[in-house]
Amino acid sequence: MERIFGYRQLTLHTRSQTGKTINHKRVYRLMRVQGIQSVISWKQPFAS
Repeated sequence: MERIFGYRQLTLHTRSQTGKTINHKRVYRLMRVQGIQSVISWKQPFAS
């Protein structure tokens, strides 16, 4: 199963794989253009 990366983790992963400097803003922009979104898990509200 493939991991689900946000733009921060994708930036770090891409840097380690290519050995090149890649800006997180560029990765975020490319993800937005391609329509790629990471899964965001929301905290459940506190119920007393």
